[in-house]
Amino acid sequence: MRALTAFTSTIAASKGIKLFVDWHSYGQYILLPYGYNCQARAANHNKQLSLAQGLGSRIRSVGGTSWTVGPSCSTLYMTTGSSTDYLMDVSKAELAWTIELRPSGNSGTSGFVLPAAQILPSAREQWEGLVWLLTNSSF
Repeated sequence: MRALTAFTSTIAASKGIKLFVDWHSYGQYILLPYGYNCQARAANHNKQLSLAQGLGSRIRSVGGTSWTVGPSCSTLYMTTGSSTDYLMDVSKAELAWTIELRPSGNSGTSGFVLPAAQILPSAREQWEGLVWLLTNSSF
């Protein structure tokens, strides 16, 4: 945690942080701030929500996977000490998300061990989603 704090503090102070993504497995979620409070919303919540929904749509068009989008706490679970909340509030990142990769939570398999055949499709859909995000945001 110290290394992430030092690294992000340096970047935030010099150039600012436009996008921070913390990839996890699994569940097919795009989670926005905040995790520590289910009523809290980022000042730019509507912008983040719109971009995250667009990202989810782009990913779905590539891989056929459906994505649930929303604030971490009210969409999936409460978290404390999350990197996305820290990056949003302390480092003032413009976008700070957790993306829970495939498979979906109701796939009936252990999503923490992604079958080898799904690794490349997962990477492709994430790549295409990020290309869409960077093309359609105001960065």
